[in-house]
Amino acid sequence: MACLIKYIIQTGLVSGLSTPGYTYIELYGSFILIAPCAIFGLITSIRNYQDNAGSLPPALISIAVIVTVAVALFLYNSGVFSAYYYYKFYYLLWAFAFLCTARGVTLLFEESKTFLICYLACLATIFILSISGLDKKISTTHPDLSPSIASESVTGVYSFNYNEMKTPKISDEKTELWIAADRLRTSANQYIPLLGSNIDVYWYQAQTRQHYVPDYRYFYFWLYNTDDWGSELIDRLSEADYCAVLFSQDLPDSVKQFLSSKEVVYQNAAGYIVRLD
Repeated sequence: MACLIKYIIQTGLVSGLSTPGYTYIELYGSFILIAPCAIFGLITSIRNYQDNAGSLPPALISIAVIVTVAVALFLYNSGVFSAYYYYKFYYLLWAFAFLCTARGVTLLFEESKTFLICYLACLATIFILSISGLDKKISTTHPDLSPSIASESVTGVYSFNYNEMKTPKISDEKTELWIAADRLRTSANQYIPLLGSNIDVYWYQAQTRQHYVPDYRYFYFWLYNTDDWGSELIDRLSEADYCAVLFSQDLPDSVKQFLSSKEVVYQNAAGYIVRLD
């Protein structure tokens, strides 16, 4: 059955579902903190639906999402879905997990405030250890006492998001470089690629309004599956009149040599723009 499903999908229009992509990956660790209240809220809602009819639809929707994710996991295991597309379904669980958690907390507040206070105190302690860096400091300075950062195993996505919010995404210099590229793009009326990390390129395309320009996906050079991607990149750059480059991007020597012979039309601390024609 799994082979039949895989054959049907891969020979159809959705064969790209097996293509890998970038996403945050964490199978179950981040659910551990809220699981007790979420499961309690879900089970209680199902059990008490006769007394509270309004609690049944969210419970049924949650069950439907769980079943959908289970099917997606089956398709991943069968080779139909890549992990990337599996997580597209998996992260739907978060909304309903928090919905059930809110329901569970409400019920516990009514039925057992002492347990709820103890539970929330444990959560607060774990988050303080993780966010403050105290757990990491103990692990670093006293590895014989605490060899690993235990709190991070259950605060993965929360710590990740917290650190992402603290990390500056776009420097002023990059913004200025992208503004210059956008002005040049407008006057030249042509796509201007950026040689940078995938995250930089996505931000750049959005800021310069070039995200949906057709036929230019080949400038996502990190997708190249070749030993000589430098010469391939040079060949594809020959189709553009300009190119923006970040100093932080590590490029093959052949590409560096190719760019060094071109006229620099703009430059700042973040990178530069060269005329290729």
